[in-house]
Amino acid sequence: MSPPIDLGMLDGKIGYCISKFGMTLIAHGLGQELKGTGVACNSLWPATLIESTATMNFQAGERSLWRKAAIVADCCLMIVKEDPNELTGNALIDEDFMKTRGISDFIKYRCDPDSEPPRISGEDWKSFDAGIVPEQKAKL
Repeated sequence: MSPPIDLGMLDGKIGYCISKFGMTLIAHGLGQELKGTGVACNSLWPATLIESTATMNFQAGERSLWRKAAIVADCCLMIVKEDPNELTGNALIDEDFMKTRGISDFIKYRCDPDSEPPRISGEDWKSFDAGIVPEQKAKL
């Protein structure tokens, strides 16, 4: 899991971004190097926070701000079904990729069925501290 390169994520999180952006650059580079060989290399990042041990341990907001990990799994399955000579060297966002393949209903992925989780952008990472995302800060 590595994000598209977004310099808005850097502030206060340089070490984290080096590791994540490095993986993204590998996907871009290998995607170019292996293009036409039948081997694809893409990176994938969730549009929202994902329910995981990390979000729970770091107290990354309330469940209403998360999606189930199934969205990442379903997106991965869609990606591997693509022609590797056509889809390679990309930094993909789960929701955006799925929309390009005709998926428009993401309700089944909500951790809280009554709440659509907000997208997390690079700007949001600046205020992502102490496990509180901007939408939750507004509730405090």
